[in-house]
Amino acid sequence: MKDLNYYEILEIKENASPEVIKAAYKALAKKYHPDTRSESNCDFRKTMADINEAYEVLSDENKRREYDLRRKSYKEDMHEQEQHNNSNDDKEPCPDNVSENPEDEYETREEINDDEDSSFLGKILRGIGKEITRTIQNNNREIENAYLEGLSLDDYSLIKRFKYSKGYKRTGYVKALEQKRLLERDHDGRLIPSNKFKQWF
Repeated sequence: MKDLNYYEILEIKENASPEVIKAAYKALAKKYHPDTRSESNCDFRKTMADINEAYEVLSDENKRREYDLRRKSYKEDMHEQEQHNNSNDDKEPCPDNVSENPEDEYETREEINDDEDSSFLGKILRGIGKEITRTIQNNNREIENAYLEGLSLDDYSLIKRFKYSKGYKRTGYVKALEQKRLLERDHDGRLIPSNKFKQWF
């Protein structure tokens, strides 16, 4: 399948609602549309083409379902291939030279074990680092999705969503409320509610 992740292109989660998809598309189209850029800028034209392609698929329920199934099948194939490669890598190679001195062989084995321990620890640390990065990216994406969704809602609905939201989603709604001037910052930088916000909250 074509190596494009439509969800990444639109900067949304895979379970994003149609409203979020539409809002994300509008925001990205406004940012990357070639008419707002130099005529000779091919990068923006290519980016906009990818954005249009992603929106065309994800905004259509049937096309999105087919796309998700293809991605799932592709991921499973890649996982099986990776498992197969790992199983081949696990086979211990036969050493070319074996020391005649048992003490030398013992020292060599200790050095190998040290390298293996170091490599194992490195894998753990890299895994933790990747997990932290992935968590931060997911949190930021959740904030951005809530923000885009909030911009697409009317003021009353946005305030109600904010009222019953939690965590990072609430942070995204705050950004949307501030963008719509339902929340404003005082001279100390603190957010204060507008009269409309107080009335509907």
